[in-house]
Amino acid sequence: MEEKVTRRSFPVHARCFVNATGPYADKIRTLATPASRPRLRLSKGVHIVLPAEVLSGREALLIPKTDDGRVLFAIPWRGSVLVGTTDEEINSFDDVHLRANEVEYLLRHLNRYLATPVSAGQIVGGMSGIRPLLTSGKAKNTKKLARSHEVEIDSHSGLISIMGGKWTTYRAMAQDAIDAVQKKIGMQGSQCRTLNHKLVGSDGYSADYWQSLEKSCGLPEPAARQLAEKYGARASDVMELVKQDPQLALPMSAGPAPLRAEALFAIRDEMAISIEDVLARRLGVQTHGWKAATEAAPVVADILAHELGWTETVKKEALARYRIKIRGLMQKAGVATEIA
Repeated sequence: MEEKVTRRSFPVHARCFVNATGPYADKIRTLATPASRPRLRLSKGVHIVLPAEVLSGREALLIPKTDDGRVLFAIPWRGSVLVGTTDEEINSFDDVHLRANEVEYLLRHLNRYLATPVSAGQIVGGMSGIRPLLTSGKAKNTKKLARSHEVEIDSHSGLISIMGGKWTTYRAMAQDAIDAVQKKIGMQGSQCRTLNHKLVGSDGYSADYWQSLEKSCGLPEPAARQLAEKYGARASDVMELVKQDPQLALPMSAGPAPLRAEALFAIRDEMAISIEDVLARRLGVQTHGWKAATEAAPVVADILAHELGWTETVKKEALARYRIKIRGLMQKAGVATEIA
């Protein structure tokens, strides 16, 4: 196996290997057994993020049937409005991004139900992803495929693959996959512990946990609530970093941005090694807003450079690449680029 950061190769030994790679599952199955029959059909879905004022009040909007028979929604989401989603079968992982025609599709249907129409220029963020759907001989298109999952044990290589499924069934998927592993390696009578396994940050957490953060850390109520909702009881671990360096209590950028301590926590405790890791995959800033992400990027780059030993040149190159990427995402979505 090659480690992608340092490019070092090293062997990995295990009694059993699990292929839990989502849309890449067929690729891994083929590496194990080249004659494997493809089991997945890939479906691309996109969402856009709009300002909160697009929907008056806290009510959500459901469009039960579009022109092509899909279901769309617009829901209040973390101070914004999330609109989605699409379903398009794809055959390649290349260029899976939010596109201008997809933006037009979502806004065209949404605007039929709004008193004040929304334009592409009001979009603050967006995202796209791939659904790994199990094949079905009857379904002609991916929107008719069930979101069920399946565990496969390759008789040739012994590889165990968990395929299909969706976010809302991840614990059932984990249980089925691990039960298969334990049976294969001879742990008779053992079962996956996910049913009783608490999520990280749930120990000691309660609905009013934010109040203890407010009192013990001197946080304003909005910041205390946001940290508690995001990290649960682990919010206190984030605030421990602030006690060591009060500068980390500052937001990454103007407005309701995450604390600098959250970026450091992502690097030290959540294995983030890039600007996009922090802003997209850990803190969700990029998902909520492209402009907000580019404004926070220099601060994140400084923290990464300090923690990972980047030179000034490496830091500047990483920051330039990230800005180029965000501009590219906005251009592909047909949204005006007003970022540095």
